[in-house]
Amino acid sequence: MISGRRALQLQMMLYIAAALFFTASLFLPAVETVEANHDPDRTQQWVGWWLLLFGPFAVFKWQFGWFANPLMLLSAIPWPPYVKIAFACAAIALVISTVTATSMHVMDAELVVKSVRLGFDLWFACPFLLLLAALVKPDGQIIGACNT
Repeated sequence: MISGRRALQLQMMLYIAAALFFTASLFLPAVETVEANHDPDRTQQWVGWWLLLFGPFAVFKWQFGWFANPLMLLSAIPWPPYVKIAFACAAIALVISTVTATSMHVMDAELVVKSVRLGFDLWFACPFLLLLAALVKPDGQIIGACNT
C-alpha cells in the first residue's frame, strides 16, 4: 500500500504518460503498407493522425480498432473506478483486435499491412496505461489487490 498522495501522483503520471504516448503516436509513422496489386517493393508509411482521421471507415472492412480512441478518452474522465476500468478494458479489447488487421482500403487501392511502426506501438500502450491508472485507488490501494 502506498500513501494517498503517492497514489494520486502515480495516477497522474500514468494519465500524463498515456496522453503523451497518444499525442506522439499522431505524429509518428504507425503503419507501413504495400499495394496488393502493384509494385511490392514500393512501401508507404501512414502517420497516426491520418489513421485517426480516416480510421472510422475501417468498419466497412469489419475492423473496429479505431473505436478504442473514444473509449480511451472516456476512461480518462473522472468517473467511478469501475466505469473507468470498463472503458479501459473495452479499449484494450479493440486495440488488441487491430493486430489481426492485414489490409487497408484507401480510395481505389487495396493496401497490405507490411509492418507496424513506433506510432502504432505508442497508441497500443495507451489503454493499458489508462487501465493501470484506473486500478490505483486514491487511498493508495490497488483495486482487486489482496490485503493481508
